[in-house]
Amino acid sequence: MGPILTLILYETATGRWTRECRMTTYNSNFELTMEDVELIENALRQSKRELSAQTLDSCAQPDKVSDRMDDAEDTLRQIHDLLGRLHNQKIFFRPRSGSYIGG
Repeated sequence: MGPILTLILYETATGRWTRECRMTTYNSNFELTMEDVELIENALRQSKRELSAQTLDSCAQPDKVSDRMDDAEDTLRQIHDLLGRLHNQKIFFRPRSGSYIGG
């Protein structure tokens, strides 16, 4: 769903009512805590597990292949991509001094 048209009526300095149409915009600034992001990631991983299990069950029964399987695979790709984008936006701690042994 796209932006919604907002109609604004206001009185001008001349005492006349004026109408103005504006398109609303999306919020590009989200204030989420690390716990919020972790909760979102866990929910996405759970959904991904469930859809994967459904897709595997559908593959085990080839006579019941349908568009639902294609929809599930598309949703799996979208969840996988979203989890990747969330991961890529994280800033991981690395000590400024001393040797760093990554795992």
